Amino acid sequence: MQGPPPRARGALGAYMAPVPVFAGYVLFGWGLAHVPASTATTLSLLEPAVAAVLAVLVVGERLPAAGWAGIALVVGCLAVLAVLTAPTPSARRPRRREGRMARHRQTRGRPRHTRERPRRTEGRRRTGRRLPAAATGGKRPPTA
Repeated sequence: MQGPPPRARGALGAYMAPVPVFAGYVLFGWGLAHVPASTATTLSLLEPAVAAVLAVLVVGERLPAAGWAGIALVVGCLAVLAVLTAPTPSARRPRRREGRMARHRQTRGRPRHTRERPRRTEGRRRTGRRLPAAATGGKRPPTA
């Protein structure tokens, strides 16, 4: 069986680099940024099985029985994993605690920041020493 002519191979290579590879990685990165990590991991583990099924359906590959058994194992294990890691109904909605609401009722009407901020002395460091004149814009602050 003879492959495509050299000119067609170059055109095929020029197409394969930017279109499926680059676009695939860009879309994969975009998807990772928009789905949870657990979903991305599950879909990544499912990728070889989907690729094998697409090879059979699109390209006309023949998959031996061991290949079909492998696909069934991958899909079955991921289904079990999805069932085991699914959140329970009680874990989906956190229950309200009376303590939090009681605290909210007690603080209603008060300002949020009740403590005073420490006074800032212009032109002085925390140690109380005076800053040089260059650090205060050429003027020395009055001594207190």
